[in-house]
Amino acid sequence: MPSERKIQQLKRLKQFLEENKGIIFTDHTGTSVDELTRFRKELAKADASFHIIKNNLLKLAWKEVKNEEIDETLLVGPTSALFTGNDISTGARILKKYIKEMQKPVPKVIYFDRSFYPDDKLDFFSSLPTENELHAQLVGRLQSPISGLVFALSGVMRNLVSVINQIKEEKQ
Repeated sequence: MPSERKIQQLKRLKQFLEENKGIIFTDHTGTSVDELTRFRKELAKADASFHIIKNNLLKLAWKEVKNEEIDETLLVGPTSALFTGNDISTGARILKKYIKEMQKPVPKVIYFDRSFYPDDKLDFFSSLPTENELHAQLVGRLQSPISGLVFALSGVMRNLVSVINQIKEEKQ
C-alpha cells in the first residue's frame, strides 16, 4: 500500500509533467546541496524548477500523463528533471552554464513538445531565442511594413505640398 507521502509526490509529479512543455532529464550524482540550492534559485528566477525524482514514480506518472511507456534507459541511475515550462531555452542556458562551471548535473535526455532528443542537443535548445525574444521579433516584423507604409505616404504628401507650392509661386 503506497504511503500518503508517495501519493502526494506522484500527484505533484503528474502536475509538473502536464504543465511543462520542456523537460531536461539529468543525473545529479555528485552535486552538493549548496550547488543544487544555487542552481534552483537561478532557475526559479526564470520560472523553471529542478527536482530529484524516484524512477518508479516517474515511470508511473509518465504512463498516466503521457499515455505511453517511458524509455527504460532513462530510468537507469539517479534521475532529476529540470522543468522549463514553455520556454525551454532559458532553462537550457542556465543548465549549460552550470555544467560548464561544475560539470554537473549531467543531461540524460531532453523532452520537448512530445518528442525526446539526445543530450547533445542541449546546445541547440540553449541557442534558441526565448519566448520574449520571439515576441519582440514578431512585433518588429509586424511593425516594419506599417512603418514603410507611413514613410511612403508621408513622401507622397511632401511631394504634393511641393507641387502645390510651385503652382502657387508660378501664379504669383
